[in-house]
Amino acid sequence: MEVTAPRRILITPLLVAVNVGVYWAMVSEGVPPMTPYAAQVLPFGANFGPYTVDGEWWRLLSSCFVHYGALHLVMNMIPIALVGALAERKLGSIVFLVSYLLSGVGGMTASMLWRPDVVSAGASGAFFGVAGTVSLFLYLSGIELPETTRRVFLPVVLVFTGATLIISSSFDGIDNAGHVGGLLTGMALGVAAFYRRFFIPACVASLALVASALPIAARRVEDNPRVLITNAYLEFESGNPTAATELAEKAVELAPTDPRALELLSSLQAEQRNYTEAIRVARQAVELDPLSEQAQRVLSRSLFFNRDYDLAVDELRLAIELTPKDMDTRIMLSHALRRLERFDDAVAALDEALKWQPDSSSLYGELGMAHFDRGDLEAAVESLNEAVTLQPDSAEGYNRLSLVLARSGDDDGALEAIQKAVEMRPDAPHILDSLGTVRFYRGEFDQATEAYRSAIELEPDNAVYYYNQSLALRRMGRDVEANRARTEAFRLDPNLDPPTDSHPMI
Repeated sequence: MEVTAPRRILITPLLVAVNVGVYWAMVSEGVPPMTPYAAQVLPFGANFGPYTVDGEWWRLLSSCFVHYGALHLVMNMIPIALVGALAERKLGSIVFLVSYLLSGVGGMTASMLWRPDVVSAGASGAFFGVAGTVSLFLYLSGIELPETTRRVFLPVVLVFTGATLIISSSFDGIDNAGHVGGLLTGMALGVAAFYRRFFIPACVASLALVASALPIAARRVEDNPRVLITNAYLEFESGNPTAATELAEKAVELAPTDPRALELLSSLQAEQRNYTEAIRVARQAVELDPLSEQAQRVLSRSLFFNRDYDLAVDELRLAIELTPKDMDTRIMLSHALRRLERFDDAVAALDEALKWQPDSSSLYGELGMAHFDRGDLEAAVESLNEAVTLQPDSAEGYNRLSLVLARSGDDDGALEAIQKAVEMRPDAPHILDSLGTVRFYRGEFDQATEAYRSAIELEPDNAVYYYNQSLALRRMGRDVEANRARTEAFRLDPNLDPPTDSHPMI
């Protein structure tokens, strides 16, 4: 085979264009442009062991044109454009294209064999292969590159290789087995390209190795807990929590001491509100790995939603020790303390959280409600006003402020605040419930009843809305309707705990 330098570089820009085109097609279909999930790249041809060995062998090639977001794409296209142009000139367009494609397939095959549980994608294996092909070809041919070319070629190869190895340790969809597989394939093709007559047999041998690897990969996929875990994540991300749970349960059955499997199963159980089971599984995960942030988070939150507030407080504090910047967990701790009527502790917990995020509107809003529960209406109004100042476009801030102002006797201020909230979010049932409560405190029971009814229409399974409606109806003398609403409230939530002073629930 005669290797000649083409007059024009054709294949390199074409390959870059195809990669970019696939990326834009993904984004146009709603895939996030920066950090897509594995489930979002899989439909576009990413490589995943169970799919690839089950008749979808074409994924070994298509995955070389799929990328995990813009950064991944740019990190691959820049070196391919630079090194590819050199390789195409020195190897010829056909040899260069074959090297690119076979190196990519070889890399994806190695990736599937080494980590069949990873949904892999990207052109880096192809780049490593092209770099290996052209490097060995030039070395064996004794061709010396011009000084200016060396100044570009060597730094690009070294920088990209180093950056890729570092990034590979940070992203699940990129693994070094693919890079090594691509490099070895490319080096073999580089030797074959030098000896010319061996190039076609080398290509055939490469494809034969790929074909022989598929049965091996199939055995590695079968009953592999890590593959089951990835499959469970994919099912969950695709909106199938029941199927995801079944896969996670099988993974735990096969690997009962794998913290990752237990973390996933507990998270799925919590997502489906099976809190008792989530607590049990999360405890096992924490026992195996006390530093597991996810397991500790699931355990503490499941205890909270299971209304075991005493234990929840202890576990939430442990979760905060692991992730002190997690404001959601700090807020949930304050909620648990408020449920236990430990209002001073709730205020202290939120004051501590504000040291981490002093400009957080949501934290000031929570602090205002903690002060409200403690009976310090002045401090509550002050904190809630600060929340609204920090985030004036937040309907929730005005919603909370209206409730506290209503309880403090500022009826006009409460009405003004809740009207702003309703204007921002007219279809939010909890805000319409607050509107009913503000009307209730103003003595406008007709309008309060209508607001509560609107909230119930939007969220008919909320017990609080029915209970508050029953209070307004009773004030109007409509006792039969009031009793019906109250009965429905306790049917929906037998553990409903309304205040003893006949005020609406907030």
